[in-house]
Amino acid sequence: MAVQRFMWRACYEALAKRVSTPDWAFMNYGYAPASVDVGMLPLRPSDEPDRLCIQLYSHAIDSCDLRDSDVLEVGSGRGGGASYISRYLQPRSMTGMDFSQEAVDLCNRHRLAPGLAFVCGDTQSMPFPASSFDAVVNIESSHCYESMDNFLAEVCRVLRPGGRFFFADLRNLDGVDTLREQFKACGLTVEKETDITTNVLTALRLDNARKLELIDALIPRVFRRPFRVFAGIAGTRNYAGLESATLRYLSAQLAKRVPHRPEWRRTQGPAPQNGRLARRGRGEAVELELGFTRRTAIRNGAAFVTSLQIQRRDCVRMVEDHFRRSRSVTVPE
Repeated sequence: MAVQRFMWRACYEALAKRVSTPDWAFMNYGYAPASVDVGMLPLRPSDEPDRLCIQLYSHAIDSCDLRDSDVLEVGSGRGGGASYISRYLQPRSMTGMDFSQEAVDLCNRHRLAPGLAFVCGDTQSMPFPASSFDAVVNIESSHCYESMDNFLAEVCRVLRPGGRFFFADLRNLDGVDTLREQFKACGLTVEKETDITTNVLTALRLDNARKLELIDALIPRVFRRPFRVFAGIAGTRNYAGLESATLRYLSAQLAKRVPHRPEWRRTQGPAPQNGRLARRGRGEAVELELGFTRRTAIRNGAAFVTSLQIQRRDCVRMVEDHFRRSRSVTVPE
């Protein structure tokens, strides 16, 4: 995995350095809605060429309101996705993180928007304090990571309670089962998972000619063949895998649980002997032994007061009897 990680880093560094034009903003496969009846995502004319790639972000985030949120994109690449989120969804801050310093420098030069910044960082140990973000976005990047488990642990760490993780990427058939197990074990709750293989394959078909033109225009001849594989051009390995269903493309939305405040209640059943109370919290019943309950205290206090009243009445009667016998005088209560 370390060798593969080094190869990916070298590839991205070379691409960012040799192809520095800001016109190339996205590297994902894209997303096409299953029906033409689905309303078109409103985009500015300058963003229309990247519509299919932007729609993958829109699908993954799924209309969640990110206003006044601090958002992190892990694997921000050439910055198109982070720029889209910042300009259209208006979070309080938008941070793009990538392991390629060349890509980060390119983004900080050309992707300009209020609250938008790019930093270099490692998915296995992110350079942020715990609970720094309300949302983490990860689009078509995780298949390159050294450890998906470590990455998910880092996502859980940097998310605030109640925060959301928006994910989209491809896996082989065994990898799909592994990914689901990793989601279950990471400490986040899976709220939604969708197989979007058909949507992604349709987007690749629709965008095939445009991508070929970009590759021929921007990529040096010696790198064009491997880059066609990287871009999912028709006839290449990943395109064929999606077409034959040996590769699947999933999107998912996960959430970090909000700590539950325990709710106190009295145990069910007969009256407790030792003032037993139970606490409901996170599905557990925790019982505490107390010396007495509030009800017992009230009952004992009432009995004590009643006893004093009886003693007072008895004393008054004794005094009355004494005066009756001695002076025949009645002492009023």
